[in-house]
Amino acid sequence: MEHERRIPRRYSAMYSSWVGGIVTDAAAMNVPLDDHLVHRGHGVFDTATLADGRVYRLHAHLDRLERSAAGARVPLLYSRERLEQIVLQTAAASGRRDGSIRYWASVGPGDFSFLPDGCVCVCRRSASPMCHSSSVIDGCALAGLS
Repeated sequence: MEHERRIPRRYSAMYSSWVGGIVTDAAAMNVPLDDHLVHRGHGVFDTATLADGRVYRLHAHLDRLERSAAGARVPLLYSRERLEQIVLQTAAASGRRDGSIRYWASVGPGDFSFLPDGCVCVCRRSASPMCHSSSVIDGCALAGLS
């Protein structure tokens, strides 16, 4: 028995660090189940407005994302300049002139425990007070436009 989607997919574009670029196929817009954003809520997000083809107050939104990430001990994978490029390029790839841009940053994948040492990606090239694992892999940073 197939389940019918009641809400149509309205997502036009997404940047995924897992694929290293922007995807426009809704079926490819996903976050791994073991990502701590999904099962622990250990991540941060923000939403900006796209109006008439321009992102409203992007710098203020990125300031807030950086503050939130620091407060939640979520290391950002990209520089401020790269984050800005990702948001703007994803908005352009969407083909929309108006909409909402939602972006998330996560500590990445790990085990399903409630302890922070289960996350193996927060060590990415720098010491993190949350990382007690010897495994080092890149985490996940996402930007989506709806």
